[in-house]
Amino acid sequence: MSYISVIIPNYNRGWCIEETIKSVVRVSDNILLEVLVVDNGSNDESKSVIDKLRSVDPRIKWIEASHLPQNGNCARNLGAEYSSGDYLQFLDSDDLIAYGKLESQLKLLQGGDVYDVATSGWSILDENGDCQNVKMKRHWHNYDNSLDLLVEMWSNSEWFFPGCWLISKELYEKVGKWTEDLQADQDGEFFARILLAGDKVHFDGERGFVRRKHSGDHVGNRGSISSVNSRFKAWDIIQQKLLDKENSRRVKVAISRRLHEVAYRCGTTENGWLRWASEKQKTIGINDFGLCKPYLLNIMTLLFGFEKGVNLRRRLLGSGR
Repeated sequence: MSYISVIIPNYNRGWCIEETIKSVVRVSDNILLEVLVVDNGSNDESKSVIDKLRSVDPRIKWIEASHLPQNGNCARNLGAEYSSGDYLQFLDSDDLIAYGKLESQLKLLQGGDVYDVATSGWSILDENGDCQNVKMKRHWHNYDNSLDLLVEMWSNSEWFFPGCWLISKELYEKVGKWTEDLQADQDGEFFARILLAGDKVHFDGERGFVRRKHSGDHVGNRGSISSVNSRFKAWDIIQQKLLDKENSRRVKVAISRRLHEVAYRCGTTENGWLRWASEKQKTIGINDFGLCKPYLLNIMTLLFGFEKGVNLRRRLLGSGR
């Protein structure tokens, strides 16, 4: 019987982590499960909440990580190191797993190769406690080649949240740890490496992941210098790996579009990143943005060039989509 390790990094999420854990442990009896809460030095009620849950459910474990940098990636890596499972589910401490997700995705993976990955759609839990379904997206389907999904996402400004995925521990060990010095887009970089090393992608059509929307919503302030540095570094790591895997026009279009979006979303030129991105764009040698998001930005870039188009779009309409 396969064993799933659910790894939850936590910092001061005592107000919601009980609901997060309860959403995980309501699995059927044929699922062996451990829930590893890796705490990054919380000073709120997190430990007392977890201790109460642990007292009635031995599957829940507390891992003290206050000695590590206050960084979710370090906590995720420590959790993976402690994990006993054949499969890994990474979950943020303020998000939820829908009932049946783990069973459904485990069944999909057990029928395939050890390097297959499973993912799912998602819904949004708003601050009033109402759950809203997300409209079906173009990349929500199976892929015979996981590289095709990565190219699709980079070409069309799409993504999956970390909690959507289920992967084998063997694939995690093949790919390596989360990159610990990234402070933004760390999940994009990690799961891009997963897709580069993976085989097939099994899409669980059910909305298995629930993203909680709240006033303290998630880390990674896109305008901070550290966040900007991180997003460009994440792009640079993956674009080179993509080209090493397949040096083709479709890959160059994907990395060009992704660079274009990252430059725009970061919303700053203070540290020279926009000029750096403009030079990188020239070396890629592709200027094909097509009918993909963000639409108006792409039109301006085609008309006025990379750097001028990004700056003009920002000045006219701000940094929203």
